[in-house]
Amino acid sequence: MNDQIYTRRLLRLIAIYRVALTSLLLIASGLSLFPLFKQTSQEETYLVISMVYTLLAFTFLFVQYQEQEELSFQAAIQLSIDILFLGLLMHTSSGFQSNIQTFMATVVVAGAVLTDGRLSLFIASLASIIVLIEAVLIDIQSAQQMQYSDAGLYGVSFFAIAILTKILTRKIISSQQLAEKRQHDVDNLALLNSHIVNHMQVGVLVIEEDGAIEVINDSARQLLGLAVDSNNTARYISDIPQLATQFHAWKKNIYSPWQVLQIAPDLPEIVVTALLLDNQQAVLYLENITASQQQAQQLKLASLGQLVASIAHEVRNPLAAISHASELLQEQSQSKDSDKLTAIIQRHSQRVNTTIDTILELSRRKQAQPSAVDLIAWLNRLLAEFREVYQLTKQQVLIEKEITLPKSYVDVEQLHHIIWNLLDNAWHYSDQVAEKPVVKLRIAINHQEKILLDVMDNGPGVSPAMQKVLFEPFQSEREGGTGLGLYLAKEFSQANGIQLHYLSSQVQGSCFRLILPTEKRM
Repeated sequence: MNDQIYTRRLLRLIAIYRVALTSLLLIASGLSLFPLFKQTSQEETYLVISMVYTLLAFTFLFVQYQEQEELSFQAAIQLSIDILFLGLLMHTSSGFQSNIQTFMATVVVAGAVLTDGRLSLFIASLASIIVLIEAVLIDIQSAQQMQYSDAGLYGVSFFAIAILTKILTRKIISSQQLAEKRQHDVDNLALLNSHIVNHMQVGVLVIEEDGAIEVINDSARQLLGLAVDSNNTARYISDIPQLATQFHAWKKNIYSPWQVLQIAPDLPEIVVTALLLDNQQAVLYLENITASQQQAQQLKLASLGQLVASIAHEVRNPLAAISHASELLQEQSQSKDSDKLTAIIQRHSQRVNTTIDTILELSRRKQAQPSAVDLIAWLNRLLAEFREVYQLTKQQVLIEKEITLPKSYVDVEQLHHIIWNLLDNAWHYSDQVAEKPVVKLRIAINHQEKILLDVMDNGPGVSPAMQKVLFEPFQSEREGGTGLGLYLAKEFSQANGIQLHYLSSQVQGSCFRLILPTEKRM
């Protein structure tokens, strides 16, 4: 296909050259711009041949702009006609003195470029024969003796031109093909690299020396909260302040460590690896550490579960004995003070026992087994169960807005534990005498096509001091609380690829946000 296009373009150039040449010869003869007709009286014959040749030249030009096949054969025919008409024009003018035979050399060059070896030699031999015939006719018609050495020199020149041009053409074509192949390989490699970079799970940024972002792939856009295929694109590293701060610190000292970044509460935590190139460009690799956190979390849950199971067994037996002894002591007691003390023993024994039950959740939990969940239907069933247990109405605990959601891939049992714990806390801390509703679930889809599930209440909210240790174990402001509910909710969330955050920007009440995955994790 490329050879066809190349040949067609050359034929068009030669057709334009032919039109220019024939027009020039025709005009020159009419205006006597140079002595074409010394020692001859065939001006009229020359003029007729020139006009016919000019008409053919325009015809060939028109043909070249039509879709044609067999271009090499077509070129041989047209060039052969050129040789014949140039020979006739040379004969009807002043022969060799007209120098029209020199135009044949251009035709021979074109034949060597456009046709194969045999056809190019045919064109050269045809030009040589025409020159030789002209020499014989001059010798017959003229009283002067013709020097055939001139004709022979022209013939040898034609063959030499054809052969050398063919050799050079082959070398040029070979070089061009090699260059095109290498360019094709480079283009394919660039396309492959672009495809690989754009589909990498690791975010990639290439930063220029002046801070301009030269390259940013789709994963980096998602990790940094920049919508793909949107105008919301950072052009400079300074447009992402959290990243820019650590980047400039790293530029000053490339050995300084990067801190874990989280651009927004609803975005995953990322760790950055940076590389400075010789041209002073910086390559930043952004890795979502959620997956590694999930794996570490699974291992931690398994190890911690085994540990607490053995500890709980050792603690529960003597605890049961203490509790049973206090009950016996209370039955035998005749003093109110003794009853008060035994009540304290039983109450705290029950509290320790509740703590042990909660901790044992860790040992009984299997590895997360995600499955597709129709979240709206599942949440409606969960809320119905929650209302029944706490004897609440739909107006007290409701879903603020139901929308069409993609299916989420999570462990249903663990998701039940997470949301139940959040609902329980929301109901406990809510202002239950205020206007209804007191607990709401709000659902939305973010720009990354992930599900946002907010659990909100109208209570006092979480104190700033408590927010710092909110998801740590044994931290609670709730009277009688173990401080393990939110800790377990966080643990199960990480094990399922769910992001759990407390939104501290709430004007009133508390809001816990769950960001649920909508893609099946391998």
